[in-house]
This record gives sequence, C-alpha cells and structure tokens, in this order.
Amino acid sequence: MKNIKLLFITIISSLSLHLNAQTLTGTVQDSTGIALPYTNLIASPIDNPDAQITFSISDEKGRYKLELKKAIPYKIEINHMGFL
Repeated sequence: MKNIKLLFITIISSLSLHLNAQTLTGTVQDSTGIALPYTNLIASPIDNPDAQITFSISDEKGRYKLELKKAIPYKIEINHMGFL
C-alpha cells in the first residue's frame, strides 16, 4: 500500500510540473544554413540569474529541445566549438 501511495504522489507531481512547462525546439544553424551538431544551449531566467538553469545539447543534425517553465523570460546562450 505504501508503494501505491508513493507511485500516486510521483505521478501527480510529474503532471503538475508538466502543466507548468513549455518546450522550445529548433535547429542550430550557421549563417549559411548548415546545421551545427553538438552545440550547447543554456537557458537562464532573466529576472533571477541565480535560479536554476536549463541546458540542452543539439544532436548530430543540430536539433535541440529545451524544457522551460511558462511565463518566465529566459536568456538563451548558444556555444559551438569548431575548427577552421
């Protein structure tokens, strides 16, 4: 019975977190439109720089997904290291 209660609380908690979230997806490209793989993306809240940041790494095709809280403005920093 204890396990069922714990499972129920976990499910309800994850649902409430999901309702307060939004997903930002896209593709990182250079100025010529070529996808940039394995790029770091860091989203930090603008109003509270000490708050928890969210990060993602783009895949081999430059695609990324960031899970952000709703109604909070973010600054998104994108970093890509490469060789010339």
